[in-house]
Amino acid sequence: MAPDAEAAKSLNSRPDPFAPLMSQLLPVGDGHEIYVESVGRSDGISAVYLHGGPGSGCQPDHRRLFDPERFHAVLFDQRGAGRSRPKGRREDNTLPHLIADMEMIREKFGVERWIIVGGSWGATLALAYAQAHPDRVSGIVLRKFVAWKAPAIRSTIPVSGDR
Repeated sequence: MAPDAEAAKSLNSRPDPFAPLMSQLLPVGDGHEIYVESVGRSDGISAVYLHGGPGSGCQPDHRRLFDPERFHAVLFDQRGAGRSRPKGRREDNTLPHLIADMEMIREKFGVERWIIVGGSWGATLALAYAQAHPDRVSGIVLRKFVAWKAPAIRSTIPVSGDR
């Protein structure tokens, strides 16, 4: 699907099409604020990027995973990671918290369904989110999937060989 001429002109007039359209610290409760940014076309195909861990956060190069003329991508640093605050905090930082944060972000941006893109720990989070909210997922892209052994993960996402 090609972008319309007016939208393409506005993208082409931006000096850096991968520069964030917006960025902010979003309060998500329990003393946490997560860094959120969006890139691309505000009316583009909705996607969310989930970084690996622990603590790494999104990098500027992650924006380049999404064609700015086709996608509206949301990238965020998970609780305790990257530019989120407080950095390194592990309290109130569980899989259910992260899934709830994704729902808060999805609602904030008015997204009905989105493509979830995740790598390493982000791939695990993508699967957990898709299992919790299948009606909110239009597609999943996973890379470097790791079958985590943590009991909380294993109870949510069965791993081959589990009984």
